[in-house]
This record gives sequence, C-alpha cells and structure tokens, in this order.
Amino acid sequence: MPAFSKYKFAMVYMAAIVITFAVVFLKQKSVVREQDHAAARAAKKGGQWLLSYQGNFSDPGIFWAMSEMNNNYCHLDSINRLVDSRFASADFSPQEQAYKRLFNYGKVSIIDYTSLAGRAGSYDDILIPALYCDINPLPQNVEEKIFDIKNSLGYDLTHRYLAMLFLRRNNCNLEEVNEVLPQAAEKIAQQQQSINEFSDLSAERAVFLQLGGFFSQVGKDWVAEITESQSPDGGWKYTQLSNLENPHTAALATWALANYSKTCVFN
Repeated sequence: MPAFSKYKFAMVYMAAIVITFAVVFLKQKSVVREQDHAAARAAKKGGQWLLSYQGNFSDPGIFWAMSEMNNNYCHLDSINRLVDSRFASADFSPQEQAYKRLFNYGKVSIIDYTSLAGRAGSYDDILIPALYCDINPLPQNVEEKIFDIKNSLGYDLTHRYLAMLFLRRNNCNLEEVNEVLPQAAEKIAQQQQSINEFSDLSAERAVFLQLGGFFSQVGKDWVAEITESQSPDGGWKYTQLSNLENPHTAALATWALANYSKTCVFN
C-alpha cells in the first residue's frame, strides 16, 4: 500500500474511533441526565406524598427531614409552620420532644439522662445526649458507646454515626469524631454493597452519608435504586415485602433524592 494511502487509512480509522467514543460518551451522558431528572421527579413526588399524608408521624426524624429539605432547597415559611404545628400536635414522649432541637435550635428540653437508659432500642440513649452535648457534658458511658463501631451493623451503626454528626454540629469531642466518623462512613457504604434491594435502612444510609459530607459514597446506582423503588402514589415501603408505604422510609428516600438533585420537593 502506498504511503499516502496508508496515511489516509490511518486517519479514517482514527476518525472512526473518535466518533465511536463520542457517540458512546453522549449516550452515557444522556442516560445520566435522564437518571438525574428521574431522581428530581421522584423527590418532588415524595415531598407531595409527605404533605398529603393524613396519619400521624410517629418519628421525630420525619419532621427534621422535612425541615432540612425546606431550609436547604425551598425556603417556604408555610412548611416551617406546618412542621412546627404537626410536631406540637404529635403524641410524643418527653424524650421524643427533645428532638425538636433538630429543627429549632433555640428549643432546649431538659432531659434527665437516667430516663434514657431504657430507650436504647430507639437510640435515644446516645442521640439525645449527643444533641445536647454543648449544654450537658456527654456521659462517659455514652461517649464510649457512640465511638464503639467495631462490631456495629445496620441501624446500630447508622445511629452511632448520626450521634457523631450531632457531636460535630455542637463542637463536642471533635478529635474523636474526626477520627472515627470517616471510618463509620466507609463501613456504612461497605455494608450497603452487600444489599441487593431497597429498604428503609438503605435510604437511611444514603441520607446520613450525605449529611456527613460523604456524597461520593452514594453512587448513581444507589440513587437509581431509591428512585425506582418509589410506589406509584409517591411513597416508599419499609421493605419491598411491606404492604403499605412508610412515612419514615418516604421521608428518608425523599431527602436522599432531594440532596442528590438539589430539588425543592414542596413546590
């Protein structure tokens, strides 16, 4: 083959490779863009589901989720008033009332920490002292429990991690938090990798990692799983085997998608 023909062949071959890669890149970019739009649509649908829910919210964290989504992406006074009024009308225990500080930082509830000893199942025994550590010193046994993540799994791990976020928010135990929090985040992400279906726990893991600033741990496949698990009416079930949508799960899933897409869900 003459040198000129070889040159032309090489140029055509290289052009074909470039065009092929460009087409593949554009297709992938289109898929990612559609996934992002789908996450935003699901987040808005989830927000409307939460607003239209007629039952009582039994978990104070739901009000925190709604407040955070509103303050970060919507800035609607009507949502703040709704959160305050629905929280006030909820039948919460004195311990649960303490969580109002999550969305009303000036609100302080004096809690006798000895009353939390029997509330380990709801994690109040570590979350409330962490939430108020700037007012009341963190008890030694609580501190040890929060940072003991070696054998922690599932919700035990996510709530220890959440307690560390509260400590960081209040500038408490920062040396320990800065050391252990990234380890806990990595462990949460690793545990999620072994899960093959959506659940309340997978939504909680996603949101908590985002709150800690570990956005890169919540990949697009994880976001897609949350998006695709939404029920037709806009809620999410606690697990795929559940019969009804769960407000706690819906709040977490909506929050995760709102954080991912930076979307106001209450418009």
